[in-house]
Amino acid sequence: MSMDARDILRWSASRSKAEQRELRALREEPLDRQRAIERALDLIALTARYRGWPPPVDPIDEAEDMQAYLTWDRLRERWPG
Repeated sequence: MSMDARDILRWSASRSKAEQRELRALREEPLDRQRAIERALDLIALTARYRGWPPPVDPIDEAEDMQAYLTWDRLRERWPG
């Protein structure tokens, strides 16, 4: 599995869209500190109940992260300077 510039641009755009959705949701319904902590702990408990804790590594995410790292490493090697 290799990545090209289009794959990286799609990945980056997807991350940006997710961030925009999260920021919009926080603006529309901001969480106070106590509620944010409660929700985070609820998610941890839910994950622990269904998947164990710490959650298992997703092999697809791990492979995608490694590919992005290797691509960035190659770009950095070729960058003049």
